[in-house]
Amino acid sequence: MIQNLARRTCVVQVSNFSWSSLLEELSNSGHQGVIYGAKKEVLSRFGVDAGDVAPEVMFPGGDSVSMGEMFLPAPDLTVYLKVQTRSAAAPPPEGADSSPEENVWDDPGQTNKSKAALELRLEVGQVGPLGVEDAVLESLVGDINNAFKKQGVRDRKLKWDARGVTEPVDPPFLGINPNKPDDRSMELANLLRDGKLDGFLSAFRSGKNSLVLDEFMSTIENREETEYYIDKLFELDFLGEEIVVFDRNTGQAAIRAKDRAALQALKDAGITMPNGEPIEEQRISRLITLPDQNREYVMGTWTIRTFLINMLIKIGYSTENIYVSDAGAKVDLLFAPGVTNHLLFVVANERFTDDTVKAMLGELIEMAEPVKVIAYSPMGFDVSALDLLQNDKNVAALVTLENLDEFNTKLLEELAADRREAIAAAFTDMSDQLRVDLGALAKMRHSDDE
Repeated sequence: MIQNLARRTCVVQVSNFSWSSLLEELSNSGHQGVIYGAKKEVLSRFGVDAGDVAPEVMFPGGDSVSMGEMFLPAPDLTVYLKVQTRSAAAPPPEGADSSPEENVWDDPGQTNKSKAALELRLEVGQVGPLGVEDAVLESLVGDINNAFKKQGVRDRKLKWDARGVTEPVDPPFLGINPNKPDDRSMELANLLRDGKLDGFLSAFRSGKNSLVLDEFMSTIENREETEYYIDKLFELDFLGEEIVVFDRNTGQAAIRAKDRAALQALKDAGITMPNGEPIEEQRISRLITLPDQNREYVMGTWTIRTFLINMLIKIGYSTENIYVSDAGAKVDLLFAPGVTNHLLFVVANERFTDDTVKAMLGELIEMAEPVKVIAYSPMGFDVSALDLLQNDKNVAALVTLENLDEFNTKLLEELAADRREAIAAAFTDMSDQLRVDLGALAKMRHSDDE
């Protein structure tokens, strides 16, 4: 099961900072730190209370450059807090508020009123199943803010920004950020993906601009089902329609009206066929049209691309971290940064041939590191094309997919594997936070003092 990783970051400048004081404030608010709790347990085994030791005993090296804590609020949730410090004399990161705050967590009675000496970069994150609300994460952010505000930091200084699963990376091609698929787009994609309308849409895919409905219906068996799905397309304003009157003698279209009401108005006005016969005695049919602006939805890779973008967004990617580019009339490239490898999706609505690969590689610019290519083609792959792709220096690995069911399953496997690496990376640099000064504790345990 793929897990979500939600993150927030904040940069603030202060004159003084105590990691242990912040953890105590959070503990009092109900956020019991795993690492801090483990250290307290170690101290208790030595018969020492955490309040009786200097901070450097629990945190060897003092408030170091990088600090971290974990919280386990529920069986399926892991939340973390990281704080990195640096001298406020250094230029602040782009977008950070450079005006300082004073005396955050100073010792009682301290009268130092100097300007901020430290810049703190805070990051909080929550790992949990997809679809789980970020309520615990937001609660932690709120309590961190309250802890800082108690020390005089103003609200306007505590600006938290959502952060993607991975850091932004320039794409290996000239692409654009896609829009998030809206409800209409997803409903349309589901209809087109279902396959129930393939026979109906094949006429438009072959280049026709219109289709006489009753003529098409006479060629198929599941007429009611097909008409149901066609009506769904009308509900989405995907198709156009006219009413056509065919001359019963010649079979030629003689009169066209925008709808049945308009046709009735012609009858009421006394309009007849060119030969004088009444309109109602002729064959009247629905003429279905596909507006030009909707042709791309049935001709190219729009459906699979829409599902792919929607899936990436659902697992935590922002559209700012996704890039799309056309590599040809029937080939799309989509790039998303990963942890183990960056991901380059090649979506083809044609057989994957040497020409497909050359078109794709022709779009790529020099890459800083190889990418994993995930290629989809419902029409299959030429062996020579796969060899050509695998031998390219920019390709670290290759996954091929040939049908939509396989696409969903394998894609989730690939994304889940990358997400596990992202989760591991989020916690790797926190391993040394478990250290305590065991030497100092041993001295305290075996002190000669009463």
